[in-house]
Amino acid sequence: MTDKVDRRAMRTKRNITDAFTQLLAEKDFDKITVAEIAERADINRRTFYLHYEDIYALLDELENTLVTEFKAELEQKQPTSLHAFLSDLVDFQWRSRQLVTALLANSASQFLAKIMQIAIDDDFAHSEYTTAIERQYCWNYIEHGLRGVLLDWLKTNSLPQEKIVNFITNTVQSSLRTAL
Repeated sequence: MTDKVDRRAMRTKRNITDAFTQLLAEKDFDKITVAEIAERADINRRTFYLHYEDIYALLDELENTLVTEFKAELEQKQPTSLHAFLSDLVDFQWRSRQLVTALLANSASQFLAKIMQIAIDDDFAHSEYTTAIERQYCWNYIEHGLRGVLLDWLKTNSLPQEKIVNFITNTVQSSLRTAL
């Protein structure tokens, strides 16, 4: 009986996340309501609240699940350079493009910031800037630029994967160097 309940709960959560992902692709995060998610997932609002505290908790769980999956892939592949890291990132995002596109298109999402933190923590990207505020500005610049480039590429697939990886790698490396 427990297995049946667990599978039912898992199916309900999947329906909720699928409905939320569809809505994210259609409208801004701050315009999405629990009622809309519930209607699209074919559940009632109370069922939503059995699984999530609010929409922010749902967004956070989706992002954290993706980040955890990406980290697991990195542990398997063990990239040794910024280029290899970005290649793995672009490949991962392409395979999860529907959700990633929806997340990147919405300003409430912290998905890319969480991914960038992995690059910083794992030492894939070194900034030559010496003050904390300069490094913060640099990373903000990179994050916003990367968000735009990845979003456009995921929507249009206008360049082969290797070319977009090279473009992003060169742009990030250039941005991390201080001006002369």
